[in-house]
Amino acid sequence: MNRLLPPLLALLVAPAMAADPTYRIVHPDGSVEFTDEPRPGAEEFTIPETQTFSPPPQHRFQPEAESAAKRASLGYDTFEISAPNPEETVRDARGNVLVAVRLHPELEADHQVVIVVDGEVRASGRTDTYRLTGIPRGAHTVSAQVRNAAGRVITSTQPITFYMHQPSALFPGRT
Repeated sequence: MNRLLPPLLALLVAPAMAADPTYRIVHPDGSVEFTDEPRPGAEEFTIPETQTFSPPPQHRFQPEAESAAKRASLGYDTFEISAPNPEETVRDARGNVLVAVRLHPELEADHQVVIVVDGEVRASGRTDTYRLTGIPRGAHTVSAQVRNAAGRVITSTQPITFYMHQPSALFPGRT
């Protein structure tokens, strides 16, 4: 208990001390001293406020409520991209990326999943994972759609952005 008392007192007294005047004294040898007592040759010194940092809030992928209600009325209560993650950097020299979707309940017999990258259909089928090839370096937007046999979009995921990182062709040893 006695070992905790000095740090606790320091925490309680520190804000009060910051409000009291502080003085700075530069001695002839160049050393600097700070004190709470005014002395000859001392100048009043204002202690700056402590810097603080508040990180920005983390954003987690949440389907819009309206879209979730719409999906539920169409028979799909969950449809989202589970890979790659939003803002993820994919590192692959050949431009391969795995896109995975989460869908519940299972696809209806006449429905299929379509993967769209940068506005272009890149894959389709009835599975939950798709290996895309030849994606160039840079930022890309991927989304998924469920389409019926006539090609009409039944529902779609929120688009996510991912980044493809490839080694430089000009400098093969660098990444």
